[in-house]
Amino acid sequence: MISTDGFLIAGTHPRPVSGGHTAPRKFLLEGTTDVFQVMPKTHRYGEAGPIPPSLGSRLLPALDALEQTVKQLGKHPTPEEADRSNVRRLIRVLLTLAETHRDSYPEKKFERAARKLKQLASAVGRFKDHGILEQEVASLFPGGEVPRKVRKRLDRSSDKVKSQFDKAFREFRKEDLDSVVRVLSRPAPVEAAGPQEIQKEDRRRLSQRISDLTESVDRVGLHNQDPLEFHASRKALRWLLLTTQSSDGLFGFPPRDVEGMSRVVNGLGVAQDKFIAWDWLEREGFDELAAVKKGQYGELHDHELQGSAEFERSGALQRIRQAVA
Repeated sequence: MISTDGFLIAGTHPRPVSGGHTAPRKFLLEGTTDVFQVMPKTHRYGEAGPIPPSLGSRLLPALDALEQTVKQLGKHPTPEEADRSNVRRLIRVLLTLAETHRDSYPEKKFERAARKLKQLASAVGRFKDHGILEQEVASLFPGGEVPRKVRKRLDRSSDKVKSQFDKAFREFRKEDLDSVVRVLSRPAPVEAAGPQEIQKEDRRRLSQRISDLTESVDRVGLHNQDPLEFHASRKALRWLLLTTQSSDGLFGFPPRDVEGMSRVVNGLGVAQDKFIAWDWLEREGFDELAAVKKGQYGELHDHELQGSAEFERSGALQRIRQAVA
């Protein structure tokens, strides 16, 4: 069984310490949904020449933070630690910034580095989701005492996802981290351009990236009834949120709009937790238990759709479009 002590929403809940227990490990970026609020502004990488400001002030410090976080996680992190470390959110930040400037890197090396980052993020996500599943299933029973038959299925699933995570994290820590850092820490310098031209081009690229992501949110929509499409809505809005957060105040987005996006993303995530349990219980044949979680999901789903509709009516997406135009 995966221990889920203190395991809640990514990066937002410090783990409680009770008498007699060892104090939990502290992580560089824990306790925030915006890693740039707490991420150090410096990095240890040399620059071969002038590079876009968003790489020097955002991507390279994020890459440095990734190295530190992986080191802090050690060899055998728990799902709670992997979640609390914010390593998955940090990877997403790296990916959206690197994608904005992907032609600053050799294509094949960039694609391989991005693939390795996505593989680790996916493994962390599955690990986290199983921790959520454990909590959601336990909540169905008084005192959290899960019946033996259900417990046995959970343990089997736990062993599988833990094995997958351990393998992915071990390979990334021992083999892939150095190669990812080697590629992403060496963007090609901008040639034959002064500081103003470099900054202008950086702004243009970020503007295009944010415009594309805003269009993606429009295409997917924020009012989907189907659970998988509902989750796709959250992912689309999350990429937009991360990219606006990574723009370092360049466009002057109204704080209320960024905060509004964050609330919607987090709210949709809470509903998704119920779906994770409903889906697993149904696949495992625990139909009565699945029906309970389905009902809980439905209530949260409807509530969060109202929040999404309010966000759309607020005009936040229109203001973001105008800011990057």
